[in-house]
Amino acid sequence: MPYEVFLAARRKLMANVIRDALNRLQDANYQPATNAPPTLLSGAEAPLASSLRQLVDADLLPSGTTLVADNAGEARVAQVLSDGRLYAEGETYDSLLELSEALGVTGNPWSAWSAELSDGRLTLSMVREAHASNVPEAVA
Repeated sequence: MPYEVFLAARRKLMANVIRDALNRLQDANYQPATNAPPTLLSGAEAPLASSLRQLVDADLLPSGTTLVADNAGEARVAQVLSDGRLYAEGETYDSLLELSEALGVTGNPWSAWSAELSDGRLTLSMVREAHASNVPEAVA
């Protein structure tokens, strides 16, 4: 399908969606599905850790753990400190993102870095999911 034909078809479809929504909103009998504001968590989901400190505090990422990232075939290595900060190449970093940017590691830092644990090497995203499964259910 040529791009111009695609754009014309998309405009028509989008116009139909908007027209249907407007008609629904103008209907005197219309009731929204819920009056409650949307939440980020359903009652069954636990929050993912947002910092390495949370994983250190939960004993899922012990102090001294070696983190490894493969950056275009070149390994980058860092150590987890007891306060959740990271040490690499003579510098201390406050966050995983800061470490990744400084060492040129691209992509999602939680997926790019792996922890060398007693169970083997796990990506930090897997460690974070393990943390979420051990956190009591969120209250919506």
